Amino acid sequence: MRLLRSLIYSLLFSIIFLSCQKELNYTIENNSTGTLKADDATSECLETSVLGIYKANTPLAEESAIYVLVNVVTTGKYLILSDTINGYSFSGTGNFGNVGPNLVKLNAKGTPEQEGINTFKISYGESSCFIDVEVVGASSSTEAVYTLGGNGSTCSGAVVAGTNQQSLPFSSQNTVTLNLSVTVPGTYSISTGSLNGVAYNASGSFSGGENTVTLIGTGTPVSAGTVNYTVTGGGNSCTFSVTFDPPPGPAVFTLGGAPDVCINARQGGIYTAGVAVNATNTDTINVKVTSVGSYTINSNTKNGVTYAASGVFTTTGVQDVVLYAQGTPVENGNFTYTVTVDGNSCNFDVSTDYIVCKIDGVFSTFNINASWGVGNLTGLSIDGYNNANNNIPSISLRVLKSNNNYTPDTYTTVPAIPQTTVSCDYNDAAGLNYYTTTGLSNPFTIVITKITDKRVDGAFFGTLKDNGGIGTNQREITEGLFSVPRN
Repeated sequence: MRLLRSLIYSLLFSIIFLSCQKELNYTIENNSTGTLKADDATSECLETSVLGIYKANTPLAEESAIYVLVNVVTTGKYLILSDTINGYSFSGTGNFGNVGPNLVKLNAKGTPEQEGINTFKISYGESSCFIDVEVVGASSSTEAVYTLGGNGSTCSGAVVAGTNQQSLPFSSQNTVTLNLSVTVPGTYSISTGSLNGVAYNASGSFSGGENTVTLIGTGTPVSAGTVNYTVTGGGNSCTFSVTFDPPPGPAVFTLGGAPDVCINARQGGIYTAGVAVNATNTDTINVKVTSVGSYTINSNTKNGVTYAASGVFTTTGVQDVVLYAQGTPVENGNFTYTVTVDGNSCNFDVSTDYIVCKIDGVFSTFNINASWGVGNLTGLSIDGYNNANNNIPSISLRVLKSNNNYTPDTYTTVPAIPQTTVSCDYNDAAGLNYYTTTGLSNPFTIVITKITDKRVDGAFFGTLKDNGGIGTNQREITEGLFSVPRN
């Protein structure tokens, strides 16, 4: 029995250790916020387009996709997903660089199983909408036969719509409408190649006779000038021109918080001395735009890192700007950066010290006063706050060993480790406490990957409950990471 128990504990330890290693591979991203554009009464996704031909029992082609419109409130990373219906689904990831309407392509994946109309729920953040996709029979000969107006030369009757401007991302309003003649009704897929950072696409079904088709543009124009696009479909092609205007003059705006601390500044990503930053390393600041136009914002250089952002403000008012980091942090610590624009400036802090995690899927930071120490009663304690003005939200990770010898290792509440107590104490913004420790049934893991006399690094994840760890309400902590100095 003792041998069996040892084998079980060894197996559990291996599983937990491997899980911890997986956790360490996560990156913390600067997530965007916003909502999908939908009809208030029906929740139908608005200003959408379905690309590709969907046949039962036929794997979806690369061009199969849908477009949805998102009203972006805060720029940053995004993930938009559909549910899986009838054997296929849609998803899209990327980065929103501008607030306001943004058109997003969701690529299809899978193989439709049966013909019919499928209604997909599209989800982004806490918002959702619905879109219908029709699947035709596998043996259906449904491809339309048609001729583009102006076949072989300039597309006849081409109408280009929307604001076509250098550096301004396309929305659903950026379209081109073409004439065509259909001799055999059926499905179609029409597209252009990508030129100047922009491409046009459309798919669906035609009825017979004279028709028009509206292609939706996607992308961000790289430069100003006139570009000739060749559109192909149904075995024929024609050409239309789009003139891209130069960006407007410089915007007029002020930095929120100038001349002191930047209002609502938010650090994104994890910074480690000696490791080059990447696209997740950002800082978001607040600006007030009084006149639209182009902008460029730069910071000074501290600790081997600098910040910059450029683009076009298309609306006035208060909005966020994401500054992207460049360089490699030289050393650990807290560093203050200054951004200056037209005589006004503000400051924001960036730290290589962090305690970050997801709580019930929501990214949370406890970087204020983040540090660690060792006490006779508390053992090794890793502590931090979320708010500089309050003591909550807060988190405390603790490992108490009878010999006070703390080394890189995996420490768990379940299974219990002899002569070792592990705990996590979390207080939310409302002051409600969630807790677990060795001796309770809530599994929680703290991994110390590196420890010196000055710093400790590692990961953490597990389940917390209210009422001293035995309540009915719980919080799931995932993707926890820490790197903090000794207090």
